[in-house]
Amino acid sequence: MKIANFFSVVILSLSLLACGGNENANEQSSLEQMTYKELSEKITANNDAISSEVDAAKLMPLANNQVLLCETFSTRFPKDENTAEYLYWGAKAARAAQRANKALALYGIIIDKYPSYEKAPEAMFLTGFIYDEDLNDKEKARAAYESLVATHPNHKLAKDAA
Repeated sequence: MKIANFFSVVILSLSLLACGGNENANEQSSLEQMTYKELSEKITANNDAISSEVDAAKLMPLANNQVLLCETFSTRFPKDENTAEYLYWGAKAARAAQRANKALALYGIIIDKYPSYEKAPEAMFLTGFIYDEDLNDKEKARAAYESLVATHPNHKLAKDAA
C-alpha cells in the first residue's frame, strides 16, 4: 500500500511539473509576441509592484516573473539603452526570490556585456556580496571584490570591497 501511495505521489508530481512546464512555455511564447513597448511597460509596472510589496507570498511570483521578463527583454533587445537597467532589476528580483545563482548570472551579463553601465560597479559589488552572504563562498566573494577595486578604484563601493 505504501508503495502504491508513493507511486501515486510521484505520478501526480510529474503531471504537475509537466503542466507547469507547458505554462512556462506558453508564458515565454506570449512574452516573445509582446511589442517592445508592451514588454517595457510590463517590466516597469512589475518593478514598481515588487518595490512596494511586503508580503513574501506575493513577492515571490512577482519576482520570478520579473526575472523572466527581464531575460526576455535582454534576449530580444540586447543593444537597447534600457537592457542593462532591466537586467539589474531582474537580478535584484532574482535575489528577492532567493535565486542567488540567477542573480549572479544576470549581474554577470551586466559586468561582461555592459561594463560602461553606471551600475556595473554595483553589480560587481553585489556579486561579491551574494557569494559572501548567500552562498558562503568567501573565495569567489574576494575575487569579485578585488575585481571591483581593480576596475573601479574610486567608486564608493570599492572602499567597502577592499
